[in-house]
Amino acid sequence: MRIFHTVIILILTIYPQVWGQPKEFLSGVPPGSNISRHIEELKIKREDSTYIESLIPQTTSDFQFGDDPSQHFPYPVIFIHGLIGSSDSWTDFYEYALMRGWSYGGQIRFNLNADNNLSYSNIVNVTLSDIADFSSNLPAADFYIVNFNCAIDGTPYGGNYNTTTQSNQAAIFKQGIAIRQAIKHVLAATGKDKVILFGHSMGGLAARQYLQNQNNWQLDNKHHIAKLITSGTPHGGSNTTFPGGSVLAGVDEGSDAVRDLRTSYFYSGNSGVYLFGGTENSSIMFDRLDGFYNYDVNCNGVTGNNVVGLNQKPMSTDLDMACVIGNLNQLGSDLIVGTTQAQIKSYYVNALSETFTINAFHTALPGYLKTDFEALDEPDFYELSYGINSNTTYSGYITLQAPDADFDIDYDDFVFKTYQPGWVNVKVDNIASSSFPFGVSILGHPNLDYLLDQTFQADNIQTQTIYLPSGTYYLEFYAFGSSTSWQYPYHFQLSWSSSNSTDIKDIGINSNIKIYPNPTAGQVEVRLSSYKGQQAMLSVYNETGEVLFTQVVEQTSESEYINLEPYPDGIYFIEVITPKQTNRSKVLKYSH
Repeated sequence: MRIFHTVIILILTIYPQVWGQPKEFLSGVPPGSNISRHIEELKIKREDSTYIESLIPQTTSDFQFGDDPSQHFPYPVIFIHGLIGSSDSWTDFYEYALMRGWSYGGQIRFNLNADNNLSYSNIVNVTLSDIADFSSNLPAADFYIVNFNCAIDGTPYGGNYNTTTQSNQAAIFKQGIAIRQAIKHVLAATGKDKVILFGHSMGGLAARQYLQNQNNWQLDNKHHIAKLITSGTPHGGSNTTFPGGSVLAGVDEGSDAVRDLRTSYFYSGNSGVYLFGGTENSSIMFDRLDGFYNYDVNCNGVTGNNVVGLNQKPMSTDLDMACVIGNLNQLGSDLIVGTTQAQIKSYYVNALSETFTINAFHTALPGYLKTDFEALDEPDFYELSYGINSNTTYSGYITLQAPDADFDIDYDDFVFKTYQPGWVNVKVDNIASSSFPFGVSILGHPNLDYLLDQTFQADNIQTQTIYLPSGTYYLEFYAFGSSTSWQYPYHFQLSWSSSNSTDIKDIGINSNIKIYPNPTAGQVEVRLSSYKGQQAMLSVYNETGEVLFTQVVEQTSESEYINLEPYPDGIYFIEVITPKQTNRSKVLKYSH
């Protein structure tokens, strides 16, 4: 469960019909216990995880400053088409994205039957490999589109089906290797450390083939996927195509793709070997009288191997997921893939995936832009946060949450790292009017202690400047999405500086911090009894905004003692930051 902010709890209580209803499990939960359970839940999830190391830059040379106008999002998106599809499957999204300012990096082109031999598969011998890659030296951009519908020389066919090589009806094992190459190209082009994969139909299985086979990962043995979205993907297979015909024109029933997509075989009745495991054998895989072109599911050049099915392999849990399902006229399918087969949680019950179900035919699913953007929503959980850099402008989306989401509120979570102490401020603008109130929080890692939490009622948000020691922190935006908010990406920048840009006269002063004696000749007592039971950060800085020191205050502390004796006479500021507020007081040091 999410740590709900006090202001949001109040909004949910006062305006339930305007802002939406809380989930049932939140009803009557006191804020304290909700926070405790959430933190405990996250600690359990993290127990055997080192996820944070893959989310953020590892060296100061990777800490970017300034903006790259060709990139707007923390991670680039790679779109993957399905059976007998092409890059044209994403035409609607492509046209809308360009109109809204997204940058396009082009097609990532492959031919997956480069030897033009349908009866033999080979991914083992690199020299004789079936896979031809035509997509090096891509530009940096927000999104790219994979195209398997290419000729042997790399010519893309678009929507015209490639009857020559059947590259877009090739084995899913081959597609997984192509996705590895696509990710490699995009990481090199963008300088990012992760990508988002969005696969329609069989394209979702291509993404899973990469993700669930560690030997396909990048050279550093990491998969580098921030989020996986599948749309109309037959996670449990599809028997819609059948011996003698198909509702999809152009499908070759003897192709490797049809073989791999089978839930079960027409004559033998056995479960599909690619998805559920089994032996590469024509009698076991007896689906049509004249058979498939070949039975080499794992594409190693020989048949008769025992194959571990894709749905028998473990699913990575260190990435966000979403599942788009078509249920045309409530028929229980999109006429190609059944709703049960399209639901990844049918096979991975604990998958951290949200489900979006729409009334649409299978091939029309990529064109439902509202659902596409809602599925692209940023992570709701800290351990899945998208890595960002300081002094770089990004875009994000406040969207409606899926019916099976953990929260009605849209939480967008990011993670950043500071390599030296400094001052941080967050600026946000272009927020959809329906998304107010809009909240901004900064939390420490790994204890999730609130260092900043502010809500705003209008656009052009700027948070107070706060001092942060070097370390890892979470930046979180939260608001309620609406049916139209997906059309209005907000823009944000986290600004970091080694010195405080806030004029000392503008620093807010209040009387909530008790300091004795004041004035002082040296040591002062900062009484913290009003903060007991909370985590707090105590900082001291001089009139120029220079930080003298900072420390985390234990929850049981009644007082902290500060020695100003080494410093010259003058005015000093003492700041205490808690999960709920930031308080400042000033003290005069005067030596008699």
